[in-house]
Amino acid sequence: MAAEIAREFYDWQLPVQPLRWLSSRTSPRRTKCRSPPCASNWRASQAGYIHRIFSGAVQNWGVAYFEDRLNVGWIHDQINLPFKWYIGSYTEMQRLFRIHLHRDFKGAIVAQAEEAIFKVFNYDMRGHRRFLPAQHAGIDGPQRRSHRASQRRG
Repeated sequence: MAAEIAREFYDWQLPVQPLRWLSSRTSPRRTKCRSPPCASNWRASQAGYIHRIFSGAVQNWGVAYFEDRLNVGWIHDQINLPFKWYIGSYTEMQRLFRIHLHRDFKGAIVAQAEEAIFKVFNYDMRGHRRFLPAQHAGIDGPQRRSHRASQRRG
């Protein structure tokens, strides 16, 4: 299911003109990022994220999971991904999950799964560095933010 959702997600994302511009102009190394290879990498990365949503339950979406989300936020900053695109894309992820859950499962488990997954999405959005007070000049990289996150935990 993860690969299928990731494919559908980027089939929805890639036609957006500003995203095509982003993929060709602002990659971290300032190299051209052509749609087919980038789309393949992005799809694989998104499928990995979908797997981590579920594997995060093993550790109750703890420190390692949250650090991973901070790292994703850092990567998005490096490629100048507009925050509104990151946050806005969760609506599409919810739509796709809802379609796949209702297609593949029946009964009360679907509503329970939707509720659980959407709670994780909410948690993940809060892990983006723009929601954290650590967004100040001179603070960069996932390790620094990870250190800040551990300080907030006590």
